[in-house]
Amino acid sequence: MKKILVRIGFSRYSESKFFLAASNIKTRMTGNASFPNPTPAPETTTESFDTYGNLLQKGRSRTPVETAAKDQLRIDITGILQGWGMYVQTNGNNDRTTLLTSGFELSGGPKPYGPLPAPDGLKVVKGFVTGSLDGSVKKVSGSRGYFFEIKEASAEGANEWQSTFWTKTKFTFTDLTPGKQYVIRVCAKGVNPTCAYTEPVAVWAA
Repeated sequence: MKKILVRIGFSRYSESKFFLAASNIKTRMTGNASFPNPTPAPETTTESFDTYGNLLQKGRSRTPVETAAKDQLRIDITGILQGWGMYVQTNGNNDRTTLLTSGFELSGGPKPYGPLPAPDGLKVVKGFVTGSLDGSVKKVSGSRGYFFEIKEASAEGANEWQSTFWTKTKFTFTDLTPGKQYVIRVCAKGVNPTCAYTEPVAVWAA
């Protein structure tokens, strides 16, 4: 039987794709009966993953120190993922079904999900802090996370959208200009590269 390889190379991943993949693997490895003893234990890595995600969310507002911290966290998290991947490879008995429960991509074989539908129930409300908006959607089965996108209502063109990947169904847009109108949309991201967006919602920042 041909050996099935667990893919542990992440250097070519964009930041959003890396965070998407890493978060999915962490979730799938937590409490996984087929792989009960990964090192480090997934629950002990939550702070690093959350800090990395929060720094990504800041986007262009990151300071140089925060950017350096983000880059170091990616290196650290990559090391964690590669350690888990080798553990999965060793203990997966070359069984594709078992290996897939880890969240890692494998060499060859079908992908677990096709294109995902656009999320339902997009809601946008005034945030707790001035110049912020809280967006939320309903969970999409098979999704690894969501792209929350925003642009000024007066801006034209597809390149004007500012996109942030987030693993939760709720996201806060910050550093907005009070009194200015914005347009927001969301898509659910799975394994398939196709991303179906919600109908955009226009809202005024306050």
